[in-house]
Amino acid sequence: MNRNDRMHGRQGRFDAGFPCRPGGPRAEAQPAPCAAGVLAAGLLCFSGFPGSGVAAESPGSEPATPLERVRAATAAMCRGGGAEAETGALTLSLGGAAELSSEPLRIRDDRPIGVRRSLMLRDGARMRIDRIEPGGVLRRVVVSYAEPAASGRRPVLLAVADGNCRMVAGRRLTYYEDGMARAVEYLESDLERVARAEPLNPPVPGGTESGAVRVGLVDSGVNYLLPEIASRLARDEDGALVGFDFWDLDARPFDSNPARSAFHPQRHG
Repeated sequence: MNRNDRMHGRQGRFDAGFPCRPGGPRAEAQPAPCAAGVLAAGLLCFSGFPGSGVAAESPGSEPATPLERVRAATAAMCRGGGAEAETGALTLSLGGAAELSSEPLRIRDDRPIGVRRSLMLRDGARMRIDRIEPGGVLRRVVVSYAEPAASGRRPVLLAVADGNCRMVAGRRLTYYEDGMARAVEYLESDLERVARAEPLNPPVPGGTESGAVRVGLVDSGVNYLLPEIASRLARDEDGALVGFDFWDLDARPFDSNPARSAFHPQRHG
């Protein structure tokens, strides 16, 4: 498993955070990786933003940017018309994308509530599109996008449209130069303006050893940006944190666990 896979779960996995999964009842949650000293975990929920319509790309133009591709895929899935029509619309709007899979989304009692499609684009990017329509009534379209990267693919953008095909929210991941995820940005309905951002792997604030009794912590992370915690971190003689993140394999054991979803990292405070 490479570094990006550790950061974002396994390659190709993008959980939009809904209580369903393709093919059957929701699988049991996998245990979060442990960390000595401190590691990473919190649940981030979508905020409602004023809606905006989903605009399709103009005929004959192939969307090139992640934003253009996500908008085009959302518009195609909003049209509906059945599996064959939806697949055709997706392929056409994304410039000849290949469908990798199409399977039903099911809730706990195994009832189908929609469909999930996975696509491969010509440049190697991947998309996952969920059309959620319990009882045949469209409620939501969720599109996630992962771009080619040096070590495979990395998730970049997630968008949510409502039952009227209005874009209501989105999230975007930013990265450090070394490829490690930097922050998750909460986007407004245009998928461009940033409402707020939350760090995923920030540097440890400077400080000195307090001299108090040391207590070892094996957990999924700690928010060392909080002054109450930063002032009580165990540090060596140079002021460096005494701890390690065995998920990211670095000395930044921040409270952010992306095992279930890179766009919805778990946290516990």
